[in-house]
Amino acid sequence: MAATAIFRVSENNWNGPRIPDKGFIAFEATVEQLPVPEGSQAKPHFALKSGSALLSEITARSATAYFASKPLVGKRLKILVSRYYTSLTIEAYEI
Repeated sequence: MAATAIFRVSENNWNGPRIPDKGFIAFEATVEQLPVPEGSQAKPHFALKSGSALLSEITARSATAYFASKPLVGKRLKILVSRYYTSLTIEAYEI
């Protein structure tokens, strides 16, 4: 089965449990678009959530993750999170 999206987030932007040095952790997750404050020129942020827990907030500064997240908004996903040097690789599979 091919991943719907693959992207990386920095460990500093990860709010989930610690990811082991080898292997991966699997989560059911959703991507939500967060509202932009009124009058702001900023692009909307995306929240990667497992249930009500925020795993990561993705901003436009993380261009690859940002553009990979946008088409995932509102979809139920199975994500596999693994360590890649100083970042985390997220593979998203649509459920």
